Amino acid sequence: MAFPPIPTEQAELTLSFQRIWRVLRDVQVYGHRVQVQNLFAAEVAAGWHTGMHWHPFYEAHLVIRGAAVYPRAQAEEYLTPGAVVLHAPRIRHTWQAGDEALQRIVCWFTADPPLSLTIPPVWPHHPEALGELAIMLTEARTMRPGWDDRVHAQLTSLFSRILMPAGVAYDPNDLAKTERDDRWLVSTIDGILHRHLAEPTTLHTIAREVGISVRTLTRRIRQATGQTVGARLTTLRMEHAAALLAYTDLPLYAIAAQVGFSTPSYFARGFRQQFGLTPRDFRRRAISASAPERQGALIDRA
Repeated sequence: MAFPPIPTEQAELTLSFQRIWRVLRDVQVYGHRVQVQNLFAAEVAAGWHTGMHWHPFYEAHLVIRGAAVYPRAQAEEYLTPGAVVLHAPRIRHTWQAGDEALQRIVCWFTADPPLSLTIPPVWPHHPEALGELAIMLTEARTMRPGWDDRVHAQLTSLFSRILMPAGVAYDPNDLAKTERDDRWLVSTIDGILHRHLAEPTTLHTIAREVGISVRTLTRRIRQATGQTVGARLTTLRMEHAAALLAYTDLPLYAIAAQVGFSTPSYFARGFRQQFGLTPRDFRRRAISASAPERQGALIDRA
């Protein structure tokens, strides 16, 4: 999959993350309100060592270039691009760069209610997170209208991907404590829907993951967004398809499959209803558009 490349220059990465930082707002994932304290790109030389240390906040790392070495009781674990490391507050840890320069994305954050984390036997590896990160950085670089909302959706998706495999525990009853917050509910549901873009799902499955009844789910989403849950899922699928059309050279049948459509023709009809363009016309505009414009410009014109 040919996502836009993640910039290699530290200065360009720093500028993009500064823009993202200025528009950041709380992220709701699995019943937790995540508040980002800092989000930045870090680069260290080969062999650089942290020493034993801890932080008063949660810390997540996403390796984007090079390799890191994480000590284990039996042997060292090598973390290559796409690897995610997640530590709870006050957990002592250490690691070092491998035999080449290491670039990683670092996020310091708090969570309410607190997360229940476990350190897995092997840190999870999410190469697809690099594609999501690349799209998020492209949005920050181009700053097309609505880019901050799209970055927020991407960040929610990234947190959903990073936190769940790391052993996050959550209490479904937490939803009742903040049910009045429509943004919280929509962000939480969107995070779950993003994990079901490529597969069939049901209202019962989604409601069970959130910890509420189907009736409450449908009522609250319609009140907050004016859409049914099914329409909301279709919107997210089409927005993701638009990004794949604009930023990759995947064939239409592969994109259709990635966003949950059984046939390219069925996907094309839904895409045209959403954007007023066929997928092929959308991609032609992407090819003719200048690289800095890409998806945002296309959707604005549709």
